Amino acid sequence: MSGWHSTRELLHLPRVAIFLFGRMLAATGIWLERIGLAWIVWDLTAQASWVGVLAFVRLAPTLVLTPWGGVLADRLGAALVLRVCFSGSALVALGIVALIVTNSMSLVSILAMGALSGCFQAVATGPMKSILSDVSPRALLATIVPLGSVTFHLAGFIGPALAGVLIAAMGAGPVFVLAIITSLAFVVILGSVPHVRLQEGRIGSHLHAFGAAASRACSDPLIGPLMAMHLGFALFLRPVIDLLPVVAGKLLNGDAGTLGVLSASMGLGALAGSLWMTWRSGGETGTRALRLRVLGAGFAASLAAIALAASISLWQAGVCLFALGAALVMRGAGGNTLVQLTVADSERGRVMSLWGMVLRLGAALGGLALGIAIDYFGLRSVLIGAGGLVACFLLVLGQALWRLP
Repeated sequence: MSGWHSTRELLHLPRVAIFLFGRMLAATGIWLERIGLAWIVWDLTAQASWVGVLAFVRLAPTLVLTPWGGVLADRLGAALVLRVCFSGSALVALGIVALIVTNSMSLVSILAMGALSGCFQAVATGPMKSILSDVSPRALLATIVPLGSVTFHLAGFIGPALAGVLIAAMGAGPVFVLAIITSLAFVVILGSVPHVRLQEGRIGSHLHAFGAAASRACSDPLIGPLMAMHLGFALFLRPVIDLLPVVAGKLLNGDAGTLGVLSASMGLGALAGSLWMTWRSGGETGTRALRLRVLGAGFAASLAAIALAASISLWQAGVCLFALGAALVMRGAGGNTLVQLTVADSERGRVMSLWGMVLRLGAALGGLALGIAIDYFGLRSVLIGAGGLVACFLLVLGQALWRLP
């Protein structure tokens, strides 16, 4: 059965269709907030290092809070955890709107809001991935994972484009108003997801179990190398998303409109990559073909980052970011699917929280390091170095993945 047939079968289930629509709304809100905060910091400081600091404070809570999110998802159900998290995200966006309306914005207050938002998103990381198994039949799990990426990256096209238009026309305030609306809409839609309570016991025992599940995952001959590859991309290429205002300002001497075009280009590429992965999701009898696509997409992403460094016009940068967005999604969705198909149901919430934690924490450290490096060595040099390091990383890990039966 082809991926498109599997997708049609999946979307004929009303619960799945409604959930995926809500997930797209929630992801749109996340993108709106991400681009809005990054633009405010760039506008206040005009320094790449401070944009990197914002990425760090948004993502640093991952280390502490993402394991809790996985534990709570396995114990209380992913839907309940997500309703609390996105209600909190809406309150944070409301606080940012209040700062803008009262003209009380400062670098410290914006960084504080970014950190608070990061706390809610850190807890939601694992549940957002593990809930897919709650809304989809097991037989269609290999389809809903890349389809979930389609919704997120469709939002990655819509959200940044909306943010660029709104910032250019009316300032940053409307961006966060829209983020409030999308988050609350997702909270309402989550009411249609069945409540799944999987485990009993004390939180402390479950946190200990998180460590045990993480250890088993990292020692797995398939999941271990995938996690290591995931970390490499999180450190060196994923921060490009958070540094897009720097790309617009330093590489192209652009404004909010330039940022909107670049963000939309990357989001459109991510959407294309997600659709391609969905099309290829049906009828898999093994993982070798999927592993090959993950490795190929990884090398394509490293080449796109190097090509971006050589761009001298908006259209060239847009094409490179389109390719980078598509390749990052194909690698990420492919790896996510391989992990989801390998992990035990009883450990899904914790292992997927680990997957999300690696991405968010790696991107936090990478965003901080790359932002500082850009101020010292220049954007073009840093992009070339990051792409080259990832290519070397893939050469080592690719051998381990390819040798697996």
